[in-house]
Amino acid sequence: MSNAVEPPDSQTPSTALLSLLEASSPSSILLCSAEPLEALQHYCQEHHITLHEINDLQALQASPPCDLAIVSNFLEQQDKTQGVQLLASLRNYHSPHIWLLVEPGSQWQFNDFIGLGFKRLQKFTQTGRELESYGYHIANYNRKRSWNNPQHWANPENWGKYWW
Repeated sequence: MSNAVEPPDSQTPSTALLSLLEASSPSSILLCSAEPLEALQHYCQEHHITLHEINDLQALQASPPCDLAIVSNFLEQQDKTQGVQLLASLRNYHSPHIWLLVEPGSQWQFNDFIGLGFKRLQKFTQTGRELESYGYHIANYNRKRSWNNPQHWANPENWGKYWW
């Protein structure tokens, strides 16, 4: 009997989400989904996490900010303009951390998500259906660059001395 560890590629979306929940330990979650995720509801009840479920852009405007937003089985049913508005609103106002699950080949393409600041995390294949997960986290969205500091600006010796 071997204790082989499953490679990340063989994960399912459910196990990837569970890993994310355990790693981030949010106190509140905003779920954008066309259908309820019962496993997530049970997880939130067991761990005393507040779960806000929405199914349209108008409901999002009334929802409070949360630690984590999950978008699953939602963007495929939305008009692309409304989907972009939803993701931008989630990113800018409602959550510093977003996990997104979408079917590739729908109206959404890789560049659409990259343009909104998301990173592709994993690809899943289950019963002939492909899914991709994307993530956004404000903490690692814009990495620090060594050149972006006063040392490399014009007249660094005057930094902090004069205000115009």
